[in-house]
Amino acid sequence: MTASKVFLFVILSVILVSSLPVSAFAASSGPNNPASGVNLPISTNADWVTPGNALTSDNVYATVVIAGASSDYLNATGFGFTIPAGATIDGIVVDVERKTSSAAGTSLDNSVKIIKGGAIVGTEHATATSYTTSDVTESHGTSADLWSTSWTPADINAANFGVAVSVKTTGSSKTVSIDNIRITVSYTPDTTAPTAAITYSTPGPYKSGDTVTITATFNEPVKDSPVPQLS
Repeated sequence: MTASKVFLFVILSVILVSSLPVSAFAASSGPNNPASGVNLPISTNADWVTPGNALTSDNVYATVVIAGASSDYLNATGFGFTIPAGATIDGIVVDVERKTSSAAGTSLDNSVKIIKGGAIVGTEHATATSYTTSDVTESHGTSADLWSTSWTPADINAANFGVAVSVKTTGSSKTVSIDNIRITVSYTPDTTAPTAAITYSTPGPYKSGDTVTITATFNEPVKDSPVPQLS
């Protein structure tokens, strides 16, 4: 093999291997609990008492007393996500563990909306499922639902990412309780193939029969993706 063919063979081998696509795979993070729960006023609606009690599922509740009216928002934020940079966000699921003190009349979601950058945004995700007198967890959104909002990993990882929940009742006065709010985020990791920087450790020119030493340094691969190998 001539020197030029040796050189070309080395270059082509590295280019072909380093340009192989990395298979895409779905991933998810969560369900995560919030770090903060606060009452956000809506006009003259009823206030949440101890909204910080909605941080964990421990039968210690954030509560609001309502008689045929609606509540303020319970804002839960600080979910502590660490979605990797470059990932594509696929969907967001919010689970609310809740109950009501009485089955007389109805207790329902009034509004469930996502919080992005500290602001309430996106489409309404309140469901029509009546609250029961024992704890039941209701899911809002799916693994393919972006809540009509665009997302980056930084948006999800931010301390001011979260969800706002307001409830309503009909009939006599009731205490509506939320035990816990959790969020699960589905995403697809960055599938950009690693590239290689090539260093020739054996100086040329080359002739037939020479041994040529090269070093191929790949950029940091995507987490959990295969690392290309030189053949």
